[in-house]
Amino acid sequence: LDKYQEEVHDLWKQIYNIDENPGYTFDPSRNICAQIMSDSQINRRFDRYLLHKLNNVYYSIEHLQLVGTETIPIDESNEKQINLSDHYALQLIIDFQTRIINHRSALVILPPTNHWPMIKSFCDGDGPSFVQWPPHFNLLWPFYYLNHSLDDQLDILLPLRILFSQISSFQIQVDDFDTFMENHVSFLKPNEKSTQLMKELFERTKRLLPACVKNPQNEYNPHLTIEQYENAEQLNQARSSLVLHKPFDFPVEYVYILQRCLKDDAQPFHILYQIPLGPVLPKLNSIDLKLKEFFQTMNLYESDESYNQKQDKFTKLSSCF
Repeated sequence: LDKYQEEVHDLWKQIYNIDENPGYTFDPSRNICAQIMSDSQINRRFDRYLLHKLNNVYYSIEHLQLVGTETIPIDESNEKQINLSDHYALQLIIDFQTRIINHRSALVILPPTNHWPMIKSFCDGDGPSFVQWPPHFNLLWPFYYLNHSLDDQLDILLPLRILFSQISSFQIQVDDFDTFMENHVSFLKPNEKSTQLMKELFERTKRLLPACVKNPQNEYNPHLTIEQYENAEQLNQARSSLVLHKPFDFPVEYVYILQRCLKDDAQPFHILYQIPLGPVLPKLNSIDLKLKEFFQTMNLYESDESYNQKQDKFTKLSSCF
């Protein structure tokens, strides 16, 4: 069970400190029936709730305790008592919820804001690309729709932080335009070395969150969408103006989770979380000045208390790796 503890959860350990409250359901030290039945007189957790984790389902334990611990009188003259059984029972109330993978959420790489005006200059201004989305490279889309719950922090954000702490930041160079003819899309593409680095990041992220990959057989093709045209004729007409005269570079120091309202596709995406790459986990407000100003305006900073709690969880879990 220890070997598969990441996939199979022992629910008693989720609620209680096993050293302080071990949850023995067979307990000869307190249970007369167990004393009679046991040769070794060793306390054991013969009964337990084990739950195999699913990628798109999360749970919250509302109640878990031992029951059947009471005794009944067997000799009223000397007040002797006996247990109902040699085993105690476990009573569990658990709430399951489906974690939504939705096209209104994405895990992305963002170029710095000083490159945005140049990137947006290639868009004709009529399409929704840069009205609803900031310039971005998708890593996983659609992605889990997060609602700031503890389960999101433990099952999505913390595993991503641990994974990305093992991946060093890297440099991307964007040097050319290209098109997807089948859906009339123009895009900026990174050079060969940058593409390989992004593919490596994608593969490691995909292994962590496989449910977010719609078709694992499809090759990941990192690109920054500029425009989607109505037909091939419009795309061909626009090609002559899609010339990148000079490559541009930027560092990938963070991966971002973008999200927008579930009920309104007209709402633009906003930055929900930014997750640093590299072994040092700086606070989420360690960003460039323009993004910092944007975060302040949108009230997107995490609190010191939240940050310290995550750091504490990371410290405890890092011993497992």
